[in-house]
Amino acid sequence: MGVKIYSSLYRVGNTENVGYATRKVTYSKIDWYELVQHVSQDTGVFEGIVEAAMHSLTKQIREMVLNGHSVKVQHLGSFRFSISAKMQEKMEDCTARKVRCRRLIFTPDPYLKGIAEGTPLIKLNREDADSLDEDGELADE
Repeated sequence: MGVKIYSSLYRVGNTENVGYATRKVTYSKIDWYELVQHVSQDTGVFEGIVEAAMHSLTKQIREMVLNGHSVKVQHLGSFRFSISAKMQEKMEDCTARKVRCRRLIFTPDPYLKGIAEGTPLIKLNREDADSLDEDGELADE
């Protein structure tokens, strides 16, 4: 197991500057129902129960974060709500209308960060990176 990477020539913005950069290969997206199936297979719990629990988990995280809590999910990370607002000279000028941006911030758990740091990288050439199937394997010619 490892993360597949490749290097390619890139142009920097709208300039004439070019250089090589290494990127991670993304060969598929796991959607909600696929994740439910994987969790069901991993735990031996029926898919309907897993889906209900996962739906409730996301609903509870959303409600708690929007009520001002930081929510920590063990081995995954913490979720919190944040805002940024322009500084004002007088306190009475600090209003909700001055808020520029609202964000949901996710901070990975050290356990999750540790997994990423220890993951081996597999270097591919660009042609192989373009020919991976949805499971990340080289497609048969």
